[in-house]
Amino acid sequence: MWKLGIMALIFSMVVVEKGGARIDFGQGKQGANWQIVNDGVMGGLSQGRGGLTDSTLVFSGRVSLENNGGFASLRSPWARYDFADYEEVKIRYRLEGVGFAMVIETSPRWYEVNYKKTLPEKDGEWTIATLSLNEFKAYQVGRKLSNTLDEGIKSQVLRFGFISDEKRADEFLLEIDWIEFR
Repeated sequence: MWKLGIMALIFSMVVVEKGGARIDFGQGKQGANWQIVNDGVMGGLSQGRGGLTDSTLVFSGRVSLENNGGFASLRSPWARYDFADYEEVKIRYRLEGVGFAMVIETSPRWYEVNYKKTLPEKDGEWTIATLSLNEFKAYQVGRKLSNTLDEGIKSQVLRFGFISDEKRADEFLLEIDWIEFR
C-alpha cells in the first residue's frame, strides 16, 4: 500500500510525455505539495512564502544574513525520482532580486552532498533556461566539491527544487511556469 501511495504522488506531480517528464504549475495543476525550507531551520531569519496562480508557482520573500542565516528554498515533495534517462532540464521562470540555483538532493540529511546549478538571471523577464544535468556541481554544507551529477546518482534523486545561492541579503521573487526533464 505504501509503495502505491508514493507512485501515485509521483505521477500526480509529473506528466510523462514522449521523451521527457513535465511539471506544469498553477491552480488545479501541480505544485500544491511543494515545501518552503528557509534558514530558520538553523536559526536564520530569512522569510519566504509560496502560492499558486492560475498558471504558475510563485515563491517570494527576503533572504537575511542575520543570526547565521542566508538561504531560502522551495522544494518538491520527498519521493523517488529517477532522472537517469534525462540529460537536461528546461525551466520557464522569471526571477527578481536574489539569484537562485536548481538543487537536486539524494539524501534526506541536510549535511549530505547535494547538486546544484545556478539559474541564468534575466531580472524580471520570462526566461526558458536549459540546464545540463551533468553540469550540476556537488556541494556539501555549502562547500563546493569536485564531482558532478553522474548517471548513477541521477537514478537516486529524492527531492529537487530551488535555493537562493548568493548569500546576499535582499528581496526575491521566483515564479515558475513549468519544469521539463528531457
